[in-house]
Amino acid sequence: MEGQDYRNVPVFSATRPIKGTPWHLVAKIDREEVMAPLRRLIYWVGSLTFIAMIVIAIALWLLWQQVLRAQRLELTARNEAALRASSEALQASEARYKRAVDGANDGVWEWNVRTGETYFSPRWKKLLGYQDHELPNVHSSFVDCVHPEDLPRVVQARRKHFQDRLSYKIEVRLRCKDGAYRWFYARGQAVWDGQDQPSHMAGSLTDITDRKQVEAELRLAKEQAEAANQAKTAFLATMSHEIRTPMNGVLGMADLVLRTPLTVRQRHYIETIHRSGRTLLRIINDILDLSKIQAGRMVVDIIQFDLSEVVQDVHGLLADPAKAKGLALHFVVAEGVPVYLLGDPYRLNQILFNLVGNAVKFTTEGTVRVMVEEVEQRAADVLLRFQITDTGIGIAPEFQSRLFQEFSQEDPSFARKFGGTGLGLAITQRLVSLMGGQLGVESVPGQGSTFWFTLRFGKQREGDRQKMAAWRANRHPTTPDDVQFQGRVLLVEDNLINQEVAVATLELFGCQVTVASNGHQALEAIQQAAQPFALIFMDCEMPVMNGFVTTRQVRQWETETGNPHVPIVALTAHVLQQNRQQCSAAGMNDYLQKPFSQADLGAVLQCWLAPVGGDTMAGVSVASADPRQEGAPVLSPPSAPAPPEALSSTPVLDQIAVDRILALTRKGSVGLLDKMVGHYLARTPDLLAELEQAVAQADPERVRVAAHALKSSSLTMGVARLAELGRAMETEYAQLALVRRYLQQTGPVLAEAGQALRALCAEWQAGG
Repeated sequence: MEGQDYRNVPVFSATRPIKGTPWHLVAKIDREEVMAPLRRLIYWVGSLTFIAMIVIAIALWLLWQQVLRAQRLELTARNEAALRASSEALQASEARYKRAVDGANDGVWEWNVRTGETYFSPRWKKLLGYQDHELPNVHSSFVDCVHPEDLPRVVQARRKHFQDRLSYKIEVRLRCKDGAYRWFYARGQAVWDGQDQPSHMAGSLTDITDRKQVEAELRLAKEQAEAANQAKTAFLATMSHEIRTPMNGVLGMADLVLRTPLTVRQRHYIETIHRSGRTLLRIINDILDLSKIQAGRMVVDIIQFDLSEVVQDVHGLLADPAKAKGLALHFVVAEGVPVYLLGDPYRLNQILFNLVGNAVKFTTEGTVRVMVEEVEQRAADVLLRFQITDTGIGIAPEFQSRLFQEFSQEDPSFARKFGGTGLGLAITQRLVSLMGGQLGVESVPGQGSTFWFTLRFGKQREGDRQKMAAWRANRHPTTPDDVQFQGRVLLVEDNLINQEVAVATLELFGCQVTVASNGHQALEAIQQAAQPFALIFMDCEMPVMNGFVTTRQVRQWETETGNPHVPIVALTAHVLQQNRQQCSAAGMNDYLQKPFSQADLGAVLQCWLAPVGGDTMAGVSVASADPRQEGAPVLSPPSAPAPPEALSSTPVLDQIAVDRILALTRKGSVGLLDKMVGHYLARTPDLLAELEQAVAQADPERVRVAAHALKSSSLTMGVARLAELGRAMETEYAQLALVRRYLQQTGPVLAEAGQALRALCAEWQAGG
């Protein structure tokens, strides 16, 4: 046990009894003596253990370092391998990019928007003819090369790209090393930073000079083709018109001869001439229509018409040819089909005439039947189907696909047997298409054919129908012998000869005529008149103030004062469609072309004046509703007037115009012929002198005005050659050298015309 001895020293003690005695043996030992060896043992064991732990720790640390070193070496090796691979890939990529950039046709560029630092690839520089070292990589290198006219567009394109982020694509001319400009296509894309501001921009450059040259050549070829097509169209239109004039004379004279006593043989000859002439006129009209369609000048009118009248008109034209062949010709308008329509009756008439005429032509026996049916009717319009069925020769299936091509006939022998040019169906197809319809055919060879087409027309209101009925009842008489009109008429015309003819013709119709020689006089007469004029005939080309300006001022005065609008009819020698449009735009209501016949003037008067004992049909324009206009030529500008030497074939005097003057003289205008001849022969030298002075002073506008006056008065007098020279000078008024060439021909032509006119006067005075 543990305790203390007498010295108070800690001791360990042990007691053992002595056997056989009451005594105990007590043994004591100092605790320090007992514990000292143990402490020394513990110390050394602890020290050795600590030392061993340190040694183990050091060994473990050294081992860990070896492991880490091995891992670092392995990682380093891996990184070095990856770096080498990445570097090699980058080098390969750069090599490929360099090869692509150097081998491509495009040049590459990059621009630091902030610093201006720029990179141009060697190919970019080579496109401009520079070596890589010859053009510095600065932004100004590009700016300096841009064509001055294109630089604003480049700046604007970049600004739009930066502001609106629109694509940067522009065609620009750049100056090359040799000083020449070439066309390039530049495109690029900007890169925006965190503040949404452009920092860099990169793109490419492509040489498009060859493409631009091809485009220019194609554009030139297109313009040349269009010019050639316009020239062809102008030639066809002009020649068709020029041929129509003598053909009308041929047919008119044939009609007159047929009314005289003739032998059977003579009548047969004249009837053959008349029939051939009408056939030729139909071909001429087809060519004229085709040329207008090809030129895009065919206009579809929207006017009031009666479908039954169109059908009756076509039937009337073809009834005799059908009867002569023993054919039954039937026209049927189905019950309930609206007949009071809005559309173009003249084009509808032309379509029907072509299709029904072909049916009659190619049918030798049997029936031709025309059926008009309603397909669809709405509140404002109606869709109609027209079907023409015949029992004729039929059409082979393989030919039906090209049936509507120009100058196309199934068999060339048909032209000899049946006649025709193969234009009718081509024109018909285009007219139907122009009017928004469809055209088709069904046929079996030897069993006949069925042609059909659909067209949509507007429907008239009740008031429109009443007006149409009244107009139909009064439109037929057009000569002074048939009808007289009541009303005061203002004639605005500066040409004395045209004044004489117009006044005499108007007075024959019973009109009271006031004459004004220019626009100012016309305005004064209109504003000072005690009662408004019933009708105004307005010449378009006048000195002081022309007809267009005068009409606009009249309309303005009427609006400001509240006076009723007086109908104004354009009176002009112009025949172009744009002239008609110009008249309408100025405020004119109708159009009468000079020189005009009594029938022409009568047709206009019955549209705007009340006949004696009847009601006026004012408001139904002859320009849009007069049957005279069917087939009337609307000429395109001639590509070049006929040369002066070609005028030798033109007659000195146009007998049709002369007959008009003589007819007026016979009807009571005593001395009209002498007066007109005197005015013409006195005034024409002044016009020629005016032309010479205008040419000498290089004043094209004076040339045009004087040439127009010469043409107008010569047309009225029937002096055909001088009228043609006037027309040529008016057309080419800006080509003063050409005008001078025409002007040199006028002297002999005027002398010849003067002799013919004086001879005409002498013959008339002798009772001719």
